[in-house]
Amino acid sequence: MNIDDLSWQARHHGGVSPRMVRTLLDLGQLELLIQAAQERGDWNCAQAEARQLCAAAEFERALALLVPFTDVGWRAAEWTTAEIMIRRGEGDEALAMVRPDAAARDDGHACARYAELAVMAGRCDEAIGVLTPHLGESWLLSHLIKVTEGQGRDDEVLDLLTRAAERAVSESTGRADGWQVLLVIAQVLKRAGRTDEAVDVLRTEMTSGRRHPPELPALRQTRHHRRSAGHSRGRTTHHPDGKPGRYPHAPQLNRRRSLTLPTADGRVSRRPQTSC
Repeated sequence: MNIDDLSWQARHHGGVSPRMVRTLLDLGQLELLIQAAQERGDWNCAQAEARQLCAAAEFERALALLVPFTDVGWRAAEWTTAEIMIRRGEGDEALAMVRPDAAARDDGHACARYAELAVMAGRCDEAIGVLTPHLGESWLLSHLIKVTEGQGRDDEVLDLLTRAAERAVSESTGRADGWQVLLVIAQVLKRAGRTDEAVDVLRTEMTSGRRHPPELPALRQTRHHRRSAGHSRGRTTHHPDGKPGRYPHAPQLNRRRSLTLPTADGRVSRRPQTSC
């Protein structure tokens, strides 16, 4: 086994396919997976079996199975080793082993994987820290939401996303569009129990005049929520800050002088918006 062999497996799905590995696990063929990992250097088998052993608290066997892969410098094996060490209660040592250096922090994929491990080790601050410089990438916006779920950090995440939305509108970098950031803001508001605010953000985006992918799922859900809530014609939305028509987590939306808001009966009403 060498790094070229492992790279070929990753690029061409060589060796035992992930689907076959899952089937073998379901059938209880653990020793067969170990044999493939040890004799054929099959990474998919080694990773799956190492995780299975870890789940059974057989940490030493799991780590030993990964040693030949870490010895040749296979990065995926180092991540999995760190994962098992965290499960064994060695979070600080595990994170120190895989923490991205200054150069690696430019790699969004490395930061995404590290963030997952940091949260697993109870270091949510560090997870947010490595992801924050990459919030111009739409897929890493979603990753930030994923790793911070249930961590009690929704207010902090909303502040980060608000700044990301402002940058997306002002810079037009061609990476994460403003509407993508707003969708993520709405997701965080919803999971924080602030569904009305989430709907307001999306309703305003629907009337912004910006182009969106056809039949965007979140906007379809907004239409459904609006109908089921029975919004009356010309109704002004009230927010916790007491200022009607303002969206504290999407400040760029407040710059519009007026909004055309669809109402429950399918008509539209013009509502002047408060100036910033």
